[in-house]
Amino acid sequence: MSNKCRGKTKSIKAHLLRKQVEPKMCSRFVCVAFALFALINVIVGEIHTECPSDSRWIKHGNKCYFMERTNRNFERAKQRCEEMDATMLTIESKEENEFIEQTFTRITGYLGATRVPGTDKWRWPDGRFVEWFNWNENEPNNWRGNENCIQFYNNIGYPGKWNDY
Repeated sequence: MSNKCRGKTKSIKAHLLRKQVEPKMCSRFVCVAFALFALINVIVGEIHTECPSDSRWIKHGNKCYFMERTNRNFERAKQRCEEMDATMLTIESKEENEFIEQTFTRITGYLGATRVPGTDKWRWPDGRFVEWFNWNENEPNNWRGNENCIQFYNNIGYPGKWNDY
């Protein structure tokens, strides 16, 4: 992973995923880190029941999104996810990408995928290969040979586009 992925001082939002793996509730989370203008963190949860009763959760499909105000760089967001038995969020479809684009405007940040060393393939934190992409024009370009993360851009001119970083 490049030093850029390790998190210089950028504000981000962390997305946490909450799953019910067995009939009992457990605290399994998946996170995503975004750099933000507003320094607002969004936590995302995948569920098989209802969202937590906290009114700050937004349900979409089988996931819940939670707003948390904080300022973290990539590594600190990743660490926060790990503290909650978590990994970074995946965006696996056009529909999911569009939902994030429409719900969380004016953001730039990191997705959980990283480049497989020495290849042009990408993996999600759980080891699966990334199969759906929303690259911006001329991306990925692996500029200077060390762009091993994926950024999600949601700004004027780059709605919901991805960039290798």
